[in-house]
Amino acid sequence: MLKEYKELHPGVHLRVSNHSTSQAISTLKIGSVDIAIVTTPTGELHNLKCETVKNIKEVAVCGTAFSRLSKEQITLADIAKLPIVSLGTHTKTYDFYTEWFLQHGILFTPDIEASTADQILPMVKNNLGIGFVPQRFLEDEDSNDVIILDLKERIPTRSICLIQKSDQALNIAAKELERMMLKQTHQ
Repeated sequence: MLKEYKELHPGVHLRVSNHSTSQAISTLKIGSVDIAIVTTPTGELHNLKCETVKNIKEVAVCGTAFSRLSKEQITLADIAKLPIVSLGTHTKTYDFYTEWFLQHGILFTPDIEASTADQILPMVKNNLGIGFVPQRFLEDEDSNDVIILDLKERIPTRSICLIQKSDQALNIAAKELERMMLKQTHQ
């Protein structure tokens, strides 16, 4: 979508940052950015407007060293006994999985904490542990390197959201980007 936006508006300067949900929301609140695109859970959003852009389905994955796990359905309790690769403790994704594991009476204790979501899959492929990634991350992957696990407990659906200040109008360029993103939700 950014490619389409830049083709339509070549003179607009974009600054794209990679932050955790909490960092992105803080940056928005202090006025350093016009909009933030984050994943749920978002936490408290005082004076912020949040619109869902897209729902995402996440899956548990492993590398070839853990291929034995693909032969049958496994549980969160099984995963908890194995090395886990996750986003770090400062992220809402970490909070999400901590809460989800606790709902099933299990502690979420990752062995490796990644800084960004795109780091998880390469670590999984290198057999450093089990990871949870959006299913869409696997579309261009070699199916011989990554195995989707049949998890008994279903991972709750998460969403990608567009967040902005509710008491401040967007400038024309940001308004157009918002329009294009929200248009995606209706297709």
